[in-house]
Amino acid sequence: MRRLLLWVVPTLLVIGVIAGVVWLRNQSAGPPPLDTGSFAFNGASDQLKSTQIVPTLDTPTEPGKNVVWCSSFALSWKQLQKNVTHGPVALAGNPPAADRLNADSSAESDLPSGAVFADAGVAEDGIRERIRAGMAERFPGRSVPEFDVPPGGLVAFCHLEVSSKFKYPYFEYDEPQTFTASDGTPHKVRTFGIRSQEAFRGGDVPNLRSQVAVLFQSGETGRPWQTTAFVLDLNANDSRDQILVAVVERKPTLAEQLADLNEKMANRKRAAGSVKGLMDNDTVLVPSIGFRVTHHFRELEADPIAAAFQMTQFRLNRSGAELKSEAGILVKPIPMHYHCDRPFLVVMKRRDRERPYFVAWIDNAELLEK
Repeated sequence: MRRLLLWVVPTLLVIGVIAGVVWLRNQSAGPPPLDTGSFAFNGASDQLKSTQIVPTLDTPTEPGKNVVWCSSFALSWKQLQKNVTHGPVALAGNPPAADRLNADSSAESDLPSGAVFADAGVAEDGIRERIRAGMAERFPGRSVPEFDVPPGGLVAFCHLEVSSKFKYPYFEYDEPQTFTASDGTPHKVRTFGIRSQEAFRGGDVPNLRSQVAVLFQSGETGRPWQTTAFVLDLNANDSRDQILVAVVERKPTLAEQLADLNEKMANRKRAAGSVKGLMDNDTVLVPSIGFRVTHHFRELEADPIAAAFQMTQFRLNRSGAELKSEAGILVKPIPMHYHCDRPFLVVMKRRDRERPYFVAWIDNAELLEK
């Protein structure tokens, strides 16, 4: 039986840098080089004590851990189904992860046009040459791994890049702010957003506030200005990409998390009739995220797959220089504080698509910049 050799190399760039890389390969091959920069974590996932990397949105998650998913791995799996197996990929032992991947509905159309290259095939049929040619056309200058496979070996490869920069850079908080993990442990982390000192200012601050849409919000009984849950669109004026952060209750899977998120937003829209914006003295606080993680999907290393890997590189920050503005004096209403200072969800998707291409549940500070 042929041994499968799958490579997936997705890269995401968002608000600075967001990259994901997934590949399945033989044990002698190494990951392709990527720009690393400075990250809160940069290394193999077995060094992470409190973060889980999942291949599908419906993978059960572990309480108390961050959870990271990128569609790139599923897209490479789809190439296997399309070009090699012409149906479900069967592995020895029938691991549940393979069943979930076979049923996964991720599609290249979930991503912006031109953001992904993916292919799969047999080495002796020229898959390596086809990948090099396709990458040179779609992503000129990007390095392509050396595919050290025997003539009968199979290769699946995917490279994905998305860039979405805020039109108006957010302010960076001068001092580290407190993020409280789900276990109650406080951590001082770097944050960005709209601070209290920007209240009622002119200049570009009104444009910055218009960049944020409140898609859902709930508060304490009798104290509605004390937000207990919310969903923010951080780049509401971008017609292509949507970056959501949400302080909501954790669910058993990211798929259930997204279903709950969509229900909350739909109910809010039906009740209000329109999307709410920020008031002149509302504040926003989002921790900066930065990580580059190489993960080994051991549950999928069952005959005929020799090895399965994913590399995900992600950064979310204020993206840009500090804004300058002028002050004004007005009678202010009670401000709302949209602070992701406790576990929160990050979602990246095309604005015209329901299914995202990147989801992360941030439960602790392991991936947050200090």
